Amino acid sequence: MRIHSHLALFFSLFSLPIWASSASASEGRAPIVFAHGVGVPAAVYEHFVPLQKVFREFGYDVYVARTPAGGSLEERAQILAREVARLVPDGPFHLVGHSMGGLDARLAIEKYGLGERCLSLTTLATPHHGSPLADWIVKAWNAGGLGSVPGLQDALQILGGDIGAAQSLTTGYVDGVFNVEVPDDARVKYFSLGFYIPSPAILYASAAPIWVMHDLLGRAGYDQNDGPVPTDSSKWGTYLGTLPGDHYSETSPIPFGGHRIDREVFGRVLLNLDRQFAH
Repeated sequence: MRIHSHLALFFSLFSLPIWASSASASEGRAPIVFAHGVGVPAAVYEHFVPLQKVFREFGYDVYVARTPAGGSLEERAQILAREVARLVPDGPFHLVGHSMGGLDARLAIEKYGLGERCLSLTTLATPHHGSPLADWIVKAWNAGGLGSVPGLQDALQILGGDIGAAQSLTTGYVDGVFNVEVPDDARVKYFSLGFYIPSPAILYASAAPIWVMHDLLGRAGYDQNDGPVPTDSSKWGTYLGTLPGDHYSETSPIPFGGHRIDREVFGRVLLNLDRQFAH
């Protein structure tokens, strides 16, 4: 089951947004650029998830950065920086990053000059200390390639189908290299949210790959996780708390998310920004 390949094909059949909003963002609030994770194309958030509608209801304009569905952190961060320049060419802005998108944002802030205008970065289920799922994928890959372990190909699809993405997300690389070489920018405020799947996972999450990942991380000793990311790995900067949710339903309940929590997630993020940056 190559779930993300099928998902990309599904979304390519449609081009018009299924949502609309006549509301405008409140004056005085800086816009937000959303950095998505691996395995899901930007079109999901542009056309099929009511992202703009939810953000505008809270008084914010949001733009979706068109970063690749796969690729290494370096590749994705460069493109994210270009996307920010395209979407918000002038003035201050906030970043919100889901999963690998949060690491892309951290690197773009430190290396590609986004810290000059970025007010804050809020990350959602971002593996700031790496993902044991990536460890497993890279270990199996190094042992014999794509066909060496049952389920390896499907697991790799979760990370965009690119071994480069998996290598960028291992616990050894993120904690041992990335976090050392990518310090926080003192001009930017950092916030984070973590997630976990309540037991039994099969009754909470509706996507079979999530069940497999949740079990794999549990067997590795990370009982609290949202599928690919342990809850503790999500903590960075000021921690805004832990919510029940799986990796798909946190920001994108369509088409195979579990319990819908996207509105609650974004609401918590945006209310925090109001408290931190209210004029």
